[in-house]
Amino acid sequence: MRAFATQWSSLEVRSPEFYPCGDVVIVRSHVHAQARATGQSVDYPLLQFIRIRQGRILELRPFYWDTAALLPALSIEAASTGRTPIAQRLPMDERASSPRAKG
Repeated sequence: MRAFATQWSSLEVRSPEFYPCGDVVIVRSHVHAQARATGQSVDYPLLQFIRIRQGRILELRPFYWDTAALLPALSIEAASTGRTPIAQRLPMDERASSPRAKG
């Protein structure tokens, strides 16, 4: 979440649709966000795979339809800070890879 806060000045998930199946919930929604570096607004569909155990989220995997569409809004900050745009980083869910999450 910290990475999102550094890239986006606002981010709103709209019209979520939940599809539960055992310990997995698939969420289909639409995101409206404004890039912190450029002020550019983007809108994109989002699909999320969420695994839950004992009322806690173990895994959260977002699937973006078109990550290339996000790059123009993020790329100016990358050039000015030397950081790789978040859309180009390999996603890693720290909670899913921690020993506590596997137990």
